Amino acid sequence: KARAGEAVLLRQAAGQAAGGALFTPPDTIRALSAAQMKEPLFGGDLSYADVLENFFTWTHQAVVGSEVVDRVPCQILESKPGDGQRSGYGRVRTWVDLRRMVPMRVEKYLPSGALARRITSTRIVTDDRQRQIPANLTVYGARAGSTTELAGSRLKHGVNYGEDVFTPEGLKDQSTP
Repeated sequence: KARAGEAVLLRQAAGQAAGGALFTPPDTIRALSAAQMKEPLFGGDLSYADVLENFFTWTHQAVVGSEVVDRVPCQILESKPGDGQRSGYGRVRTWVDLRRMVPMRVEKYLPSGALARRITSTRIVTDDRQRQIPANLTVYGARAGSTTELAGSRLKHGVNYGEDVFTPEGLKDQSTP
């Protein structure tokens, strides 16, 4: 409730540093620089960079084992950034349920090898295209005992928004679904 109405707009063009804007009601907009991308998203255990980063597109991908997660057999995919790929992480391990093609667990490691955060899928749902997707996630942060629960909502494909929605000023319009 303390953060109700807050919104964030994040952008990252190919080969460029990320940035964005944070809206805090009633009318404060704060620019987010590339250096601030490591800050917590809405005070939780994910960073702004975690939301943008797609480690599945990193150059180095390898299956490094298998393990059962919550009674679900998974293959463990290890992803490492290649030359020119920016990340605060040295590697990411993903436990993938191959039957549903859903990540059940993600562990992000710093370049030093230390575990930075663990993300577990706690509820899997079917989207409007009949695909299985994680709807609820638990994020375990680097701070001892710190967790963030993320509850998803509806996901709709084919929804069109005007370009003005994706501007810092557009964040103020709370009527956009």
